[in-house]
Amino acid sequence: MNCDNHIKVSVCLCTYKRPMRLTQCLASLLQQKFTHPFEVIVADNDCEQSGSQIVEKFKAAFQDKGIPLFYLVESVQNIALARNRSLKPARGELVAFIDDDERPLLHWLQNLYTALIETNADGVWGPVIPNIPESFPEWMRRSKLFQRPTQKNNSAVRSGSMRTGNAIIKRSLLGMRDGLFDKDLGKTGGEDSDLFTWLQQQRFKFVWAEHAPVVEQIEEKRRYIRWHLRRAYRGGWTYSRLVVKRHGRGIGILISFSRVIPSSFKAFLCAIFNLNNPKYSGLLLLSNMLTNLGKLGYFLGVRLEEYKE
Repeated sequence: MNCDNHIKVSVCLCTYKRPMRLTQCLASLLQQKFTHPFEVIVADNDCEQSGSQIVEKFKAAFQDKGIPLFYLVESVQNIALARNRSLKPARGELVAFIDDDERPLLHWLQNLYTALIETNADGVWGPVIPNIPESFPEWMRRSKLFQRPTQKNNSAVRSGSMRTGNAIIKRSLLGMRDGLFDKDLGKTGGEDSDLFTWLQQQRFKFVWAEHAPVVEQIEEKRRYIRWHLRRAYRGGWTYSRLVVKRHGRGIGILISFSRVIPSSFKAFLCAIFNLNNPKYSGLLLLSNMLTNLGKLGYFLGVRLEEYKE
């Protein structure tokens, strides 16, 4: 650890009733090989403060390494409010985001930071590698269901790849828009895409760091088809909301529905190419159908909430 007391990076970590995952994430953050001082801020979105004891167990170990570790509580069940809560005490020039079900590799933070400096970027995103439990159906395990999009190293980040699961960004950018993460998206998801897409539209430079991955432990609930269909619906709903927010309702309707046929055709081709895995092929078609229903559902006022009890 650099002896300079000036915090370079604030690592913001939101959690909700995942004691084992939180333990693994904090243990990995404790072992980070980073050449600058950093701090870790845990924002617990559980009003019962279920993460408190986990963080307390790590306090001494983090202190021994000179890494400040903070625990905060956002009692209102809303992921956007929890993210905003984690940012309030942040002192770093940069903010790194990671989810509580992710485990960063040893040089994760260093590789994100190096990519940002070498490319003169305003923000950097990295890959998320799924760790699929053995209990999942075999067809799921050999499909691409849990694979996140990736791209060429140091290339400009595609807007659909920007999320809080693995990123570092200049803290000054996060204060440019009132409200930071949109609390109206705090139960449906999409609050991270909303903010980062807005920043990208302001022409800030965001790049991809292929060598800064985190490992995501896939939750048991994701083995069920209904979870994926609900997620697809929420994705379509969020897409329409973001388009309307940017262009207005009239043009938003045109843009949202103009994407239905191209996306359906793409899903059909993907399903054809995956006929060797019929269940996965069928799920691709069903998910596309639910995504398009979600786009319509936004305009009809039908929303699904994920971040709740």
